[in-house]
Amino acid sequence: MNLYFYKYFFGYIFKSKTRQRLLFIAVAGLFLSSFSLLIIQSVMGGLQSGLIARSKKALGHGEMIMSENEPYKKIFNTLRQNSVEFYPEYEIELMAKKGKFISPVILHGVDFSSGMPPFLVKKDTSGIILGADLSSLLNAYFGSTLQFISPSHLDRLFGDVPRYISEGVSDFYMSELTEVDSVNAWTRASLVQNLVRKRGYNKIRFYNEADFLAAQKLFPKRVFKSWEQKNQSLVWALGLETNVMLFLFISMTLLVALCITSGFLIFFDKIKIDLMSLWVLGISKKDVMRLSFMFTQFLSLTFCLLGLGSALGLLYILSNNQINFMPEFFVERSMPVKITSFGTISSFVVPYLVASIFSYFSFSFFRKENESFIGNIRKIV
Repeated sequence: MNLYFYKYFFGYIFKSKTRQRLLFIAVAGLFLSSFSLLIIQSVMGGLQSGLIARSKKALGHGEMIMSENEPYKKIFNTLRQNSVEFYPEYEIELMAKKGKFISPVILHGVDFSSGMPPFLVKKDTSGIILGADLSSLLNAYFGSTLQFISPSHLDRLFGDVPRYISEGVSDFYMSELTEVDSVNAWTRASLVQNLVRKRGYNKIRFYNEADFLAAQKLFPKRVFKSWEQKNQSLVWALGLETNVMLFLFISMTLLVALCITSGFLIFFDKIKIDLMSLWVLGISKKDVMRLSFMFTQFLSLTFCLLGLGSALGLLYILSNNQINFMPEFFVERSMPVKITSFGTISSFVVPYLVASIFSYFSFSFFRKENESFIGNIRKIV
């Protein structure tokens, strides 16, 4: 019976000469709501995850803070014994100078004897590796000699003169992120230690998330900072962007729901005579109302699933064919895609839940207006 009931409803909506265009527009809006919500969330998620991945590639998943004068060999041995990959370094904020050009810089003195950070494997580490934007600010090129001045370290031989070191540029690094490329530079740890006149390290960096978590378990009393903790403003901004986008689409879905309410009110008003005829033919009033209500839910469910399936199909095509949509100056030339369980579920639940609630309101109003089938039949007669 359910099948014939739904077949009748679908035929009335899509094939009848008096088909309800408003309801057709409403269900098409449901399809587009699920479709566009998943597409936008997946593409935005791909862009955001790409940005975070490029930043973590250069700055790591996290770091362990160390004191400059503490013995570090015991810590290194513990990490090695537990097969944890780590990269000790001395990080310091300096002023970089080349001729009349000067710029602040975060210089990472990396202990290359303990291992080469993954992003520097193919770089020339004999001198300074400059961020691409920092090299432009200093007008530096291969072989340029830079001065790195430390205002916090003074030589008192000829008065309080800031200490500095000089070193040539051996290579460049480009992460395509201004906040990384405009202030960071990398070199061997001995050069920085010579500047500060200390043999220690002030940080241990981890480029693998599993290694970072393992180190936290090995040294629970030490201070660790994850990439997310050091970039809270960026993480918050990306989260706000996602939430605002979701809010806007929920608002758009509410507009679609208003069309659904109006469409179902008109639809039920058109078919109420047919429903009463079914009651006259022997179907109970309870079954007529139940099947009518189930149809509203079935219609919402069907078109939300169709929109979700179409979006997944399009995203699969985009992620597997690497079609270049973006201009040449974009980092991501092809459309980045990141499908998450939250994005998939929310893209279905939000439109369906809103449509289901408003459909229930429409049906409740219709049921109250037609509590007595006998009375309505007498009016018609």
